[in-house]
Amino acid sequence: MAVEARPELVGKRFLCVSGDEPPEIGDIGRWPWRSGVIRAVNHRDSDNPDLTAGINLSVLDKDAGMLGPVKT
Repeated sequence: MAVEARPELVGKRFLCVSGDEPPEIGDIGRWPWRSGVIRAVNHRDSDNPDLTAGINLSVLDKDAGMLGPVKT
């Protein structure tokens, strides 16, 4: 099945992993996953090298078992 590129980025959800060192593939369940939503972009062309995006990250509320906005 082929997946087409989608030029509309605003409103899309995403997942990312961050850390000081590259994560080990075997420990994928322990990676520090974060999710979020793209709120704004400065270009409609997703291939533009100057593309920047404004995002909202979510955190997992482990007590409630659900995602919510990051509190700053």
